[in-house]
Amino acid sequence: MARAKLGAAFSRMRGKVGNLVVREVNGRPVVSQFPDRSSKPPTEAQQAHREAFRRATFYGKSVMGDPDAQAFYEPFADRRGMTVYAVSVGDFLNAPVVGEIDASAYTGATGDAIRVVATDDVEVTEVVVALFDGDTELESGLATLDEWRWVYEAQTDVASGTDVTISARAFDRPGNEGELSVDVTTP
Repeated sequence: MARAKLGAAFSRMRGKVGNLVVREVNGRPVVSQFPDRSSKPPTEAQQAHREAFRRATFYGKSVMGDPDAQAFYEPFADRRGMTVYAVSVGDFLNAPVVGEIDASAYTGATGDAIRVVATDDVEVTEVVVALFDGDTELESGLATLDEWRWVYEAQTDVASGTDVTISARAFDRPGNEGELSVDVTTP
């Protein structure tokens, strides 16, 4: 991207100028081409993206109308040099990610720890862990946050040699979900 020092006239200008658009990003004027509004109908992916963005802007507006939610997002907005509205819209559009399930301490016994690494652009609010034997759910429950990882303690004894699928689902403030599963065999 090219950078140019724009004169004083550009620093106060906003909107469309010919085939260019002047707007402000992080307190600085940015000039870009006016978007090409094609006459082709939108693709399914474009329609899905537009619908997601429509819901995200609705979420952002609801945050702006709730003083408690606004106060929650303010520190994130300050750190990023963004508005609370922009951070909340971004939070809605970005689901949490379950990056790792550490089942190395899981032997199939009650109390065995299963550790989950889950991240989000703002906050992971909860992690639900479920254990399955094939299609049968053996147990499920909430993990607790321990420093930077979520920890779930097994509640059910599982026979040795059982193939178990461990699933972790992470949720963020807007209700988005990220999931990861791993297969283990109890020793």
